[in-house]
Amino acid sequence: MKCYQVIGYYICELCDTPEWLRGISRQILSVSGCVGDQHPRWECFMGGWDKQAI
Repeated sequence: MKCYQVIGYYICELCDTPEWLRGISRQILSVSGCVGDQHPRWECFMGGWDKQAI
């Protein structure tokens, strides 16, 4: 189950740490690209967050 958290103006996803970052932590917060720009991308909202590459 995916959990999203709002931190300021960003929607973040708790992800497993990639292999090349192992040793720092087992999980990291990843900022969604849907709201990282000046304006949100509408395709993120039309297809749902799960379909958007983060």
